[in-house]
Amino acid sequence: MTNAVITDFVDAINNHDVLAILGVLSDDHVFIDAYGDEMSGHKALAEAWYTYFKWFPDYIIEIKEMICGNDVYALFGFASGTYQGLVDENKTRFWRLPAAWKAIISEDKISLWQVYCDTKIPSNKMVVK
Repeated sequence: MTNAVITDFVDAINNHDVLAILGVLSDDHVFIDAYGDEMSGHKALAEAWYTYFKWFPDYIIEIKEMICGNDVYALFGFASGTYQGLVDENKTRFWRLPAAWKAIISEDKISLWQVYCDTKIPSNKMVVK
């Protein structure tokens, strides 16, 4: 069942379906970003996901490998997006980079989602010249 929860979560992210994202999170869910900043609470998480999808309207994550130990999962793959959908012929606002995620499952809900990736590239793409 836990693999299905992760698959549902990734599908919800890739479909930008914030309600579906919230639907697979535990009430005490903690999100930890690549800077180590923590966020919890469904209202705050909903606002954060809506904002992120506005910044990167084509954001997706691709899971290439998943390792499980008990209810802790390590996922490896890529994250990609284009800042505000601003596409030019050279794709200067598009980024795709290796990423890893840690997920903890509790009672068939995701209680922790932690992102590991270099955020310098997406941040640099946000500077509109």
